[in-house]
Amino acid sequence: MSRHQRGALSLWWCAVLVGLCTALAFAGLFSIRYGRNLFAEGWAYLQIAPAGQAVERIRSVASSVLRGKDATLRSCKIKGAVAYSNVDCRNDDPTSRTVELHDSRGIESPKVPVPAPRQTSPSDNLQQKALDQAVGSPGQ
Repeated sequence: MSRHQRGALSLWWCAVLVGLCTALAFAGLFSIRYGRNLFAEGWAYLQIAPAGQAVERIRSVASSVLRGKDATLRSCKIKGAVAYSNVDCRNDDPTSRTVELHDSRGIESPKVPVPAPRQTSPSDNLQQKALDQAVGSPGQ
């Protein structure tokens, strides 16, 4: 191997990476074509498999530990910059305060304003009546 190529990504590994991305893109396109979500089906299969169940057990234990008292998020100043952490911000720090987290719906699209009803002037009504009389409206 030349010393100029040391540590660089070789052309072969680039081809492998592009091939994997292409395979994922094809799986997505086939999912769209047949109206199925192959990624969600694969994820559901992995969760049902014994290895997936073991991962879920570990995740539930970890989340229960994190929900305890140590998982409170705090805001404090570290070296003049505001930091949000549950580890670095200590209780005895005077700039430290507890931050409450609230679930939200995320980014919502703006509501479409209700169109105002069309204002009709009396002259428009008279003009319409004159046209109806001249043409002969079907209602007469």
